[in-house]
Amino acid sequence: MRPAGMVPCPDLATARDHLPESSPWWLSLDGEWDFELLERPEQLEPSHLIGAEPGSAASGATAVVPGAWTMQGHGHPIYTNVVMPFSGEPPAVPEDNPTAVYRRDFEIPAHWSGRRVVLSVGSAESMVFVFVDGQQVGFSTDSRLPAEFELGSATLGEGRHQLALVVPRWSASSWLEDQDQWWHGGLQRSVSLHCTAETYLATAALVPGLRSAGVSRVVPANRERIGTLDIELGFEGAARTQPGWSAEVHVETLRGRRIASTGEHPLAHWDDSSVIAEMAGAMLTEPGRIRAQLEVPAIEAWSAESPKLYRAVVTLRDPSGSVVEVDALRIGFRSVRVRDRQLLINDAPVILRGVNLHEHDPGRGRAVTADATRVDLEMIKAANLNAVRAAHYPHAEHFAQLCDELGLYVVDEANVESHARQWSLCNEGMFDLQVIQRNVRMAQRDMHHPCVVMWSLGNESGYGPGHDAAAAALRRIDPSRPLHYEGPFMYDLDAEAPVSDVVCPMYSTVPEIVRWAENARDPRRPLILCEYSHAMGNACGGLADYDEAFETHEGLQGGFIWEWCEHAIPTPDGARGPDGAPSWGYAGDFGDGEQEGNFVLDGLVGADRRAHPVLDEVRYLGRPVRAELLASSPGRAEVELTNQRWFTDTSDLSARWELTADGEVVAGGELTGRPIRPRRSIKTVLRWRSALQHSGAEFHLNLRWELASRTSWAPGGHRVGWDQFSLADPGAPRAREMFGTPTSVASPNAKRDEPPGDAAPTGLGGLRPLELTPTVFRALTDNDGISAGWMRGFNGSLARWVDELGLDRCSWDPESGLLQPASKVPPVQVRARLSDAGDGWQRLRVGFALPRELADPPRLGFTWQLPANLEHLEFFADGPSDCYPDRRAGATAQRWRSTVSDQYVDYGMPQGHGHHTGLRWLTLRRGRRGTGLMVVLESTSNTDGLAVGFSARHHSDDELWNARHTGDLTAMQAAAATWLSVDVAQRGLGQSSLGPETAEPYRIPAGDHEITLLLRGLRNRDDAGELFARTRVGPIIKG
Repeated sequence: MRPAGMVPCPDLATARDHLPESSPWWLSLDGEWDFELLERPEQLEPSHLIGAEPGSAASGATAVVPGAWTMQGHGHPIYTNVVMPFSGEPPAVPEDNPTAVYRRDFEIPAHWSGRRVVLSVGSAESMVFVFVDGQQVGFSTDSRLPAEFELGSATLGEGRHQLALVVPRWSASSWLEDQDQWWHGGLQRSVSLHCTAETYLATAALVPGLRSAGVSRVVPANRERIGTLDIELGFEGAARTQPGWSAEVHVETLRGRRIASTGEHPLAHWDDSSVIAEMAGAMLTEPGRIRAQLEVPAIEAWSAESPKLYRAVVTLRDPSGSVVEVDALRIGFRSVRVRDRQLLINDAPVILRGVNLHEHDPGRGRAVTADATRVDLEMIKAANLNAVRAAHYPHAEHFAQLCDELGLYVVDEANVESHARQWSLCNEGMFDLQVIQRNVRMAQRDMHHPCVVMWSLGNESGYGPGHDAAAAALRRIDPSRPLHYEGPFMYDLDAEAPVSDVVCPMYSTVPEIVRWAENARDPRRPLILCEYSHAMGNACGGLADYDEAFETHEGLQGGFIWEWCEHAIPTPDGARGPDGAPSWGYAGDFGDGEQEGNFVLDGLVGADRRAHPVLDEVRYLGRPVRAELLASSPGRAEVELTNQRWFTDTSDLSARWELTADGEVVAGGELTGRPIRPRRSIKTVLRWRSALQHSGAEFHLNLRWELASRTSWAPGGHRVGWDQFSLADPGAPRAREMFGTPTSVASPNAKRDEPPGDAAPTGLGGLRPLELTPTVFRALTDNDGISAGWMRGFNGSLARWVDELGLDRCSWDPESGLLQPASKVPPVQVRARLSDAGDGWQRLRVGFALPRELADPPRLGFTWQLPANLEHLEFFADGPSDCYPDRRAGATAQRWRSTVSDQYVDYGMPQGHGHHTGLRWLTLRRGRRGTGLMVVLESTSNTDGLAVGFSARHHSDDELWNARHTGDLTAMQAAAATWLSVDVAQRGLGQSSLGPETAEPYRIPAGDHEITLLLRGLRNRDDAGELFARTRVGPIIKG
């Protein structure tokens, strides 16, 4: 099999373009094809395979290639995670098996006369039969790797011909392709023709490497090193039987400067002129084959930090010395090996900060264009991720080419998953040969790519003899890369499992992987999580805990978050969500049965690639420079800055520092100094006028790193990292209490208890302070419990909170102050007390007595329903994105400006969102500086004063909880309001849609909880910062 991207060209100049369309020997067949969808393969007739003229399909339909017919109005997609989309036992397929017939004409160019013509089908789901002029040419069953078919040479003839591709939706191989995915049908990658001479390059293995130092060390990217290129070429045709044929391989820079060459290498040929010659040839020669290693001096190593590329060129010459064919590939020189519990890339134990990536386009299915893939990969780079797992199949050829260019480490994974029968199919033998072939063909296609650092044997397909055989085959054809396979480690992290060179479990907890690292039973392999932190909906709580484990425990070397993007498809009704985006569909919305519900909606970004708030946390944890505050005093701070990179210094970054008082910048400047070398630290002292650090205000030191200039993946000025430190003024009081006369309240909601004057509804922007609704429930997130399909209550929390305790159906009695869940458990006792605090402020104290039967609720707080025109939001709290107790490492406490509408997060399944921890104060106004309401946190009983949070949304928790699609929320807008919630605490998010539950420190304990707020109305142009400064109120911890 030829490597991806290697197109035969007539000369070096053409080959250097690396564009198939530049070669006169390549022809695209993409575009509109005649199309007919049969109910089953048995309905195929000769008339389907050849027509009188284009557009003569009996159905009159057409389909676009590449594309899924299921996304073009023919049938519908089906989503499953585990189960097969049809019943039966392998290798059976259903009788009703939709089968597409694609047909089009093509014409052989005159200058192709006398040459071999080859058809390449990039992808066919689930298999393809090829017919030319009504005659069958061949078939292929791997739906994620290209299949090539030789159509003939001069016998094919010039002029027009008809090509028919017959694509059944299901085949026996579907049992090996049971990934967590939408099942589609169709030709989802490019279809093309190319031609070669009768003597041609048939196979090519070009594997770049580096001379290794033999020890773990950090080598700067710009230091010259010695590269190696392992070469194995196979030629077919006269070169195997005639003397005089030769080939040369040379390496050059991308600008064309030659730096190494094998020279003209004569091709051995088969000599059968005598018995002795034939016997000698049988034992000593490999006709038409070259094996060599080329040493390439003075090169720069490729890494994700510095993706330096070169060009390898193969030139075939006939006995007269004339060039017959030129082929070129972009390559990069780097080494990968496993030693002493480390995965060493260029001799450095790089931590893989990775993400799993499926091919998905919300309008095209798996037919993802190169431009769309570039968008994904640039976003991944911009999020400070350095690795991608190609889940769970080899991606389109442009994927690895772009990873080479942009700089991303790749785990290339074979198209092998038998999830529905993962522990039986692997031991039955019927698919073992396919498992081997799929792995070998993947490696043959991609082994020249420097981005590929490990081969993965597949996913969730058990562990059997086929895997051992595939591992042996991969190690034979490419000993330069380690192997990755999760199967043996599903239930045992200490499994010996020689099939894999890394321990690569999925969804292990932090305590589990730390325990593995500390036990150190495996002296050779590192642990790299193939999947963790399941990003389904509002998720990824505890991500910082994983990061700390990777950074501090030998043997733990990162992992791959599941996953990059939601696999949503717009609902068939064309509905729109509140933000104008499509209402997103999932299993059950397309006539496919509910199956596994919205489990397809998991991602750091939405299907339209809008980032979810968690992406800020990911970007922060992967920041290239980390800061530590060593000491501070008024007017001065000493910080240590550490370059987290392995190969490059910080000369490509610019940095600034800022001093903030109550969230506003009061001083700042450039961070200057020499670049920090890889994995090194420097100390620096920052100074400002000590008078700025006046008593009473809350001070923070912010540091920010940006790209100094444009890169291949982001513009100059892109923020790549930040840190924030609280600067305590030991001489300043923490807060000044404001004393007033309490208003007597026998009933928390009684009208007579409303305070007069400024505390009246008009004086508080429409808020009636005591008309609050206490709650212990939030619109549940997917981690709280998946609410669609059979997976409802998958982790048990939903079952406890909703089905057992009835927290979603609490009744609030303001007269008694009791919040009673819809069950026979004791109620929550709520006490509210309102008093005049002076200077236009009202003080609201709210206490909760949470019984032990209700310990660990989703939330503890209260909500006000306010007018919808309170749209402009300003807050001094953690931001800018929403954050939760176990997902706030990357948040910074500043004065943020937003709108209530912009707090909305477009999760395909509506759920709780928009919470901000660390509340100091917030305002809601009519217009940016109009009238409105201000809320200040005065005190809390929490042991962490910054755990108090708030949200401001245009949808209530009940509306979010009852909606199943974002289009449902749009329909609710007639009763639009602004819902302001203040929470003593919210439970952490955890990862339990698939993974560990929320950790104990992020759960709400039973007992007494109290919060005190200051409230006031805002007039036009009131400055919230000045009002807050006049109160000098900050969070008070009362224990």
